[in-house]
Amino acid sequence: HRLGTKPSTPTPTTTPTTAIAPMITASLPLPVTGQVVLEWDGGKDHPYAELWVKVNDGDETFIVEQGKGARQVTVEPGKTYLYILADAGKRLATVTVTSRQ
Repeated sequence: HRLGTKPSTPTPTTTPTTAIAPMITASLPLPVTGQVVLEWDGGKDHPYAELWVKVNDGDETFIVEQGKGARQVTVEPGKTYLYILADAGKRLATVTVTSRQ
């Protein structure tokens, strides 16, 4: 190499990681059984996310502390359920299920 210049150092390459955004989904209620399957994932930043439910604008009720999972829940006809994925009091994602009469 010439005087006053440094040999070039290769720039390290990194593979970008795709972060999973917190999410929650619900299957459609089955008309006979009233069962819904919830699936959620708080992502790598929320391994201790909590699942909560709010029925007909009532108080929120704790279901489980689990950063990722699935659970079958029963819904009653004529009620609206708001399922909330939260961590440290912050809402990460929600899904609403309304069961018809």
